[in-house]
Amino acid sequence: MVINGGELLGLFTNTKVAFYPIDTKNVSKAKPKATGIVTSSTFTNSVLT
Repeated sequence: MVINGGELLGLFTNTKVAFYPIDTKNVSKAKPKATGIVTSSTFTNSVLT
């Protein structure tokens, strides 16, 4: 999956990411809808697996 966020937002190779519902107020108590790891990134985009 490619997302519109990259190195300018701190997303570098091997960064772990999680996706939550848009109305989530406390991520420490919420379960993510999906997770992934950045496999490559540019200044503005990242590829996740």
